[in-house]
Amino acid sequence: MGKTGIGIFVIIVSFVGLAINAFSTVLVPKTFRDLTKEADLVFIGTVTDIRYEWADEARNHIYEFVTFSNLEIIVGEHDGDEIVVRLSGGEIDDIKIEYDGIPEFEIGERDLIFLKGNFVEMCPIVGWTQGRFRVEVSQDSRGEIVLTDDFKPIGDIVNDRIITARDPKRRVMGSPGIPDDPGARVMAVEGPDKKMSVDSFVNAIRSLRDELKARGEILGYNPSVRVTTGIPKDAMGASAIRNPGREKVIGHGGLPEAAVLPPAEPDK
Repeated sequence: MGKTGIGIFVIIVSFVGLAINAFSTVLVPKTFRDLTKEADLVFIGTVTDIRYEWADEARNHIYEFVTFSNLEIIVGEHDGDEIVVRLSGGEIDDIKIEYDGIPEFEIGERDLIFLKGNFVEMCPIVGWTQGRFRVEVSQDSRGEIVLTDDFKPIGDIVNDRIITARDPKRRVMGSPGIPDDPGARVMAVEGPDKKMSVDSFVNAIRSLRDELKARGEILGYNPSVRVTTGIPKDAMGASAIRNPGREKVIGHGGLPEAAVLPPAEPDK
């Protein structure tokens, strides 16, 4: 295990005409507090472009670049109209590299992202799939709701835990070998009945963030310390899309500037 708490094991599978490198991962669980505290930037955006580029001239690795537009910034600062998120993995020609635990995106979908270390981390989404939430219009209401990466609606946030809403279609069946009759079915009781709206989820993020800032738990919000957000601005701007050549993309992996501390006062 490294500092990120992610263990990676490599499995290489080959099919006719397609080489697939599949990387299995073990993710450290993240609470709502972890996601909110660790993120450099939290935003809602619509996926408008997805492309893949070789990470180096030797073609040993592939990067996926996902462009988000129609932005709503929840936490942090961003001046551009688009955000480009760089993820490890992708498919070019007959080579495909996959990392289990890195979210998969499709053009047209709308997502809420907890971002950290964009163009630095192999997956700059806090907790990988845990820091990606889907924004969709509820089928039983006119408002937008929030779902997990695996399409489970959020019901509530309790003691820093994100609780998924109760699904009336889920059942706990009888014992193995016993016929599944109505008497053996018990409705799943996990989670609340009501699905959490996007506005409620966003308000919860901002409220917790303000609380953490007030306690001085978020680096960069202490008035005695100045730091960068950790996200290169040129890596997220629209210029990254207007210049799709690989040489224009590679090079945004530089580490953010170190914190600048005020000079120490001389002893009196």
